[in-house]
Amino acid sequence: MGKTVGMEPDKLSAEQAKKLADELSALSKLQSEALEAAIYVSMSQEEAKEYDERGARIGELCRLLGKFKPESESTDS
Repeated sequence: MGKTVGMEPDKLSAEQAKKLADELSALSKLQSEALEAAIYVSMSQEEAKEYDERGARIGELCRLLGKFKPESESTDS
């Protein structure tokens, strides 16, 4: 999973935001597939750990992207 430690949402470039959004989309798809599979077969401990790690990463990506402001919209105070 990607690393965004120390990344400031207000200073993300549009390209960085796009990469984060793409990662968010891929992780969300994996989460959905894991839940769907778990309906029929229980998750192993390793799969549950990966599911939890993806969930934490999804939360981090949502937080970063929720604060992202494209340069054309940001204003200097």
